[in-house]
Amino acid sequence: MAFQRSVREIEVTGIVDFETWTALGAECEPGPTVAPGIVRYTVRPGESLFIIAARFNVSVQEILQVNPQITNLNSILAGQVINVPVR
Repeated sequence: MAFQRSVREIEVTGIVDFETWTALGAECEPGPTVAPGIVRYTVRPGESLFIIAARFNVSVQEILQVNPQITNLNSILAGQVINVPVR
């Protein structure tokens, strides 16, 4: 009952943030920060750096500059999280 009561008190905004988790009684920590102009992107099955670059209208070289861990253009995997610069 206490859980149901606390859930009813949460304002529905479509955003799950620190206040949401606190209201639910869950512990949370801030996620890793990303530099301005960069988004974290999860690679989907069948995607390559070329496809991702085209989707975000950036060059593969720009993606590589913000992902020093990528040493081979063909080495990204589905589920991998990479940085992508945005304009």
